Amino acid sequence: MTKKIRAIVVGGGIGGLSCVHRMQKMAKERELDLDIKLFEACSRFGGVIESQKKDGFLHEKGPDCFISEKPAGLRLVKELGLEEQLLETRTEFRRSFILHRGRLHSIPEGFYLMAPTAPWPFIKSPLMTWPGKIRAGCELFIPKRKSNEDETLGSFVKRRFGQELLDRMAQPLVAGIYSADPEELSLQATMPRFIQMEQKYGSVTRGLLNTLRARASGPRYSLFLSFKEGMETLVQELLKRIPSSSLYSNTSIQSFARNPSGTWMVKLDNGQIHETDWLTLALPAHQTAQLIQSESPEMASILNGISYSTSITINFGFKTSQLDHVPNGMGFVIPQLEKRNLLACSFSHQKFEQRAPENTVLLRAFMGGKPLHELMERSKEEIIPTVESELRKILGIQGPPLCVSFAKWKSCMPQYPLGHLQTMDHLDRLKKEFKGLFLVGNGYRGVGVPDVIESANQAAQEAFDLIR
Repeated sequence: MTKKIRAIVVGGGIGGLSCVHRMQKMAKERELDLDIKLFEACSRFGGVIESQKKDGFLHEKGPDCFISEKPAGLRLVKELGLEEQLLETRTEFRRSFILHRGRLHSIPEGFYLMAPTAPWPFIKSPLMTWPGKIRAGCELFIPKRKSNEDETLGSFVKRRFGQELLDRMAQPLVAGIYSADPEELSLQATMPRFIQMEQKYGSVTRGLLNTLRARASGPRYSLFLSFKEGMETLVQELLKRIPSSSLYSNTSIQSFARNPSGTWMVKLDNGQIHETDWLTLALPAHQTAQLIQSESPEMASILNGISYSTSITINFGFKTSQLDHVPNGMGFVIPQLEKRNLLACSFSHQKFEQRAPENTVLLRAFMGGKPLHELMERSKEEIIPTVESELRKILGIQGPPLCVSFAKWKSCMPQYPLGHLQTMDHLDRLKKEFKGLFLVGNGYRGVGVPDVIESANQAAQEAFDLIR
């Protein structure tokens, strides 16, 4: 007789949904009887992924795309049969801008996060001074670092390319991804490929050139991908694959404890108690810490040490005629030294198709990180006009917007400090003492959608490894 396995997943964001889906798939492949429940505290599933249609515009309130280079996201899309729903960035708009002294300047062709791979466009760019360009060019001749100790992303860029390139180009591009100061981010935990390039080629520039040549052979998707109906397509398709009897919204857990037999007792806020063989916590690290405190104060201490920043996304719809000019690109980022109340802005109507009606513009403004913390703590009624004012100055906007949507995601973006991966290794060792307990989320080994999906896949694999 097939043994019945009971599983509970807490948290109905993309991590929790992916974990349930993966466990269901693996149980079916192994012909196992799996009773799985997903508990979500909110009324909706999907976490920060939320797409909203409004007045003909498609507003992304959370992430507006995922990266194709990390395989877990694209693999799940193919598995769910959603390939035909995929949207690549529009070819004619595949460039971005940096605000410099109040004006938008194109990021030089061939520039990748911190390194120029095409000399002439970089030389011609007004974003850098001649001394700054010369210093960046010297990267080709700087010896590789002998120590294998972790260093901050900011330290790495300064060491290889100089302070000016960090301040004017790398910092805003990194902040647009991590909502964090490069001087506080672990290079090993965020962009380890640059360490590998330095060690293998003796130069990040040479490493990127070799990588780009390798990529040039054979067809591939654009770097950023989304869906025709928005990112929530992925959430809705996962929900279709999960029986409604397994889904519990507006359901919070109060505590959990391990039985002497090795199973877990999960107590809900409504007083109900559920026994389970596997317990997966797909929550922000600080929420997991509160729940795990009584079982392992040491694990709780590590989890509490993972800090998060808040993010705000505001979508504005305008008529094209209301703007002086929208550059032919996907959007822009703003260096911290510009001292603006905005981190970045996407030209959503140009980045992806089917995002706005004809003769309109959809701007997706983004705020996050420590420098903007004080402003982000203000009310929605104060924040929206402040951000709108910034956009008006930069893009020459006249008249009121056709529509606006606002989303504030508190403590959603983890910050990976020096030594983060070593801390996570220690957390993994501690977790092994708790059979049947698994952690999923962006607080551990990657902040993007594909990273979270991969963490869910790993949790499912760890669970099924227990019954080999």
